[in-house]
Amino acid sequence: PNMICLHAGAARVGNGLVIVLGDSFAGKSSVALHLAVLGHRFFSDDQIGVAIGNPSHGMCLGLLPKVKLPLPVDCGDAFRQFIDGYSAMQGDGLAYLKLWDGEAGTFGETAPVRALVFLDRVEAGITELCVPSRPELIKSMISTAFAPHISSSDLLAGLNKLAEGTEAYHLRFESSREAASLLSQKFRSTNNQ
Repeated sequence: PNMICLHAGAARVGNGLVIVLGDSFAGKSSVALHLAVLGHRFFSDDQIGVAIGNPSHGMCLGLLPKVKLPLPVDCGDAFRQFIDGYSAMQGDGLAYLKLWDGEAGTFGETAPVRALVFLDRVEAGITELCVPSRPELIKSMISTAFAPHISSSDLLAGLNKLAEGTEAYHLRFESSREAASLLSQKFRSTNNQ
C-alpha cells in the first residue's frame, strides 16, 4: 500500500540507488545503461517501484532493459560492446538486453534510494548537477509517479516525504555517457565519506 511506481531509470551506485527521472525521451534508459557500463548494478530503465519510508527503498520490477537503435554516434565503444554483448532480441528500432545475474537487480529486489536525479537533455553545453528547488522537485516527481491505489493527497504526501529524505539533483546534459560519468564520480566519491 505504500508503494508507488516512478517512470525512471535506476542503478545501484555504492550503497544505494540513483534514480534518474525525466520526460519521455529524456535519456533515462541511456543514462541507466551507461551507469551499468561503468560497473554499477542496473535496476531499471523505465519503471521502478518505490516504497515511501524512512529511508525509502526502490524495488526492481525485473523488466528487460531496452535501448533505441541505431545507437547514438557519441555513445562510445564500451557502450556499443555492452549493447552488442547483451542483446537478447532486436527489432522495431529497439534492442532488449538480458544482463547476467549480479549485473542487474532481480524482480522484487530492493535497495535504499540514495538520490533522485531529474534529467534535462540540452542541445549543447556542459554537463552539470545543481540542486532543484522544492516546487521543481515535487512537480517533476508528480509527472512521473503512478499509484492508482493511493489517493491524490496521500500520493502528494508520500512524494513530499521522499523529497525530504533523499538527495535530489537537476542534471543538465548533452551526452548520456557524460551524464553517467558525472553521476558515477559524484556518488562514488560521496560513498567513501
